[in-house]
Amino acid sequence: MAKGSIIEISAEGRRTQKSEMVHGAREQADKRLTEIDCDIANGQSRDPKEITISRFLDHWVRRYAENSVSPRTLRGYDTIIRNHLKKNFGAMNLKELEARHVRGYYAQCIQSGLSAQTILNIHRLFRQILKQAVKCQLLPYNVLDSVILPSVERAAMCFLTAEQARTLLRHAVGSDYHLPIHLALYTGLSRSEVLGLQWQDIDLERGRIKIERAMVGPTGDPTYTSIPKTESSRRTIPVSPDTHDLLNAHHQMREVQFSVYDDPTLPPTMPVCARPNGDPIKLNT
Repeated sequence: MAKGSIIEISAEGRRTQKSEMVHGAREQADKRLTEIDCDIANGQSRDPKEITISRFLDHWVRRYAENSVSPRTLRGYDTIIRNHLKKNFGAMNLKELEARHVRGYYAQCIQSGLSAQTILNIHRLFRQILKQAVKCQLLPYNVLDSVILPSVERAAMCFLTAEQARTLLRHAVGSDYHLPIHLALYTGLSRSEVLGLQWQDIDLERGRIKIERAMVGPTGDPTYTSIPKTESSRRTIPVSPDTHDLLNAHHQMREVQFSVYDDPTLPPTMPVCARPNGDPIKLNT
């Protein structure tokens, strides 16, 4: 015996929880939960002619995206849904959507100079959303399965030479960016991982860095840290003597700055790469 529940939001914006006990295996509960979810998506009506794409997009974001992706990913979804899907398909009913409509829009995107990668991102999200509509039996099949996308050419990777790296570091000395640039060059950490480091992640005695979090937050949004998406991203790496010396000197400098406070202990959650006042260096700055 298993129990499935779902949050329903009324037209007035009130949240109510609908629960139902299902006798049988977990798979049966999941199936019934999908049925309940689909009833909410189409307003208790199984007629796709009454459901606009815009309406289903809103439901998909609220029911699925908000519960399964990071705020940064959700912001990306919102941009695609608002600027592309709703703008061009929102007024259509689900049943009216055909592959030719999507192909026509992609052709317009190419003519307007939109990159093949952006079109691919639009297609992947739209296909994922329509897949749920099929699961809810609002569509007989996913029309995007028959849409062929333009090929995406991957840009060639560019790497700094040793001399370019040394020049970059020389110009960064004395700025807030010297330490994060050094860490990126000497450890191979990504920008999000470098900026997400906290002092509790630094083992100066053993000369190690633990990667336990990454900074997330698009430009204009509050910046915060999040656990890496994959288990392999959480790791411990050794640091070179130069990196160890730089981290040790930076730590001592921060301790001197905090010595003027009643509690001179350096907060373990303080960002390693921070402004002089302790504020984190944000992404895209």
